[in-house]
Amino acid sequence: MDDPTGLHGQHGIATDTAASTACGTATARAWSGRFDQPDQLAQALRDADVAYLSLQRGDFDARLSALDLGRASVQIARDGPHISRGAVAPGVVLLLLPLGAVAEGLRINGCRPTPHDALVLGERAGLHAVVPGSQSWAALTFGEHTLPSFGLDAMLTAAGDFRLHGGLVDRAGRLQSTLIELEQLAAYAPERIATGSVAAAMLEALSCQLAAGLRDGGRPERPGRALRHSIRLVTAAEEFADAHHGPIYTQDLADALSVAPRTLHAAFSAVFAMSPHRYLRVRRMNLVRRALLDGRQTPALIKTVALDHGFWHLGRFAQEYRALFGENPSSTRREAQPAMAGSRWRASPAR
Repeated sequence: MDDPTGLHGQHGIATDTAASTACGTATARAWSGRFDQPDQLAQALRDADVAYLSLQRGDFDARLSALDLGRASVQIARDGPHISRGAVAPGVVLLLLPLGAVAEGLRINGCRPTPHDALVLGERAGLHAVVPGSQSWAALTFGEHTLPSFGLDAMLTAAGDFRLHGGLVDRAGRLQSTLIELEQLAAYAPERIATGSVAAAMLEALSCQLAAGLRDGGRPERPGRALRHSIRLVTAAEEFADAHHGPIYTQDLADALSVAPRTLHAAFSAVFAMSPHRYLRVRRMNLVRRALLDGRQTPALIKTVALDHGFWHLGRFAQEYRALFGENPSSTRREAQPAMAGSRWRASPAR
């Protein structure tokens, strides 16, 4: 059975069902799966290069449903608390919107979207999100050059830029309902996408609803110069941290970027609503968790792992770890399966 994510059979994902069919010159696909590791979810996402820092208490549990409709694609995810960052792929424009209620404190690129809003991100635009609670969201991706043919010229956004379209979800009529219907189809009846002209009908419904919402709305809100500068600075800080797999601290970032710590503080506060110290501490906690789950350490080395990542007060480290992940470091370590490299299968729900 075709798996458009390329992850079928990998640890950390329980694949449900998938189906595909030729759709014009492209291939239409529908697929749905559950994930118990944030890194595996990040790898499955299309049209954007995304990385996760988990804020999830207890086991990570996420579902991703994806539909490739030929000239556009739809991804619908339901995941838990996290910080995510990444960039939109070249040549595409991505529309991101919450489904249903919005987690309190949600921020995307420094904006605070309501359930009625959508963000449009141009190719190579950065994506920086803080999701404090469980969240459902949808991402619709169109080729940049195909937007006029759908009547979606208003979605054209400069490379590297993004815009907030306030109230778009309300003006787009049944858009949210249509997306939820597509999610259900991908999860429970993906074979329907291979029937008749179903994929073309889906694409027409989505594009017409979006066009109506964009046509009837006002001018989208473009981020101000100060916010754009903060996003660039945070992106540079993340790229520096990515190049150094070990622990990074605020002064390291300030020195590398030749800015004052207070400038970094203002940028991280604007984008993530947290200080760089807090962001980097969450990052180090996630590095510790990955080390404990990788199956190559022994329980006796938990202390060493903590010290290696800069947590010198072991009692406070254990308290913060438990507050962030909902379990003790020793519990995380016991869950690790050396042969499975820390990932656990979870059975798909009965159909």
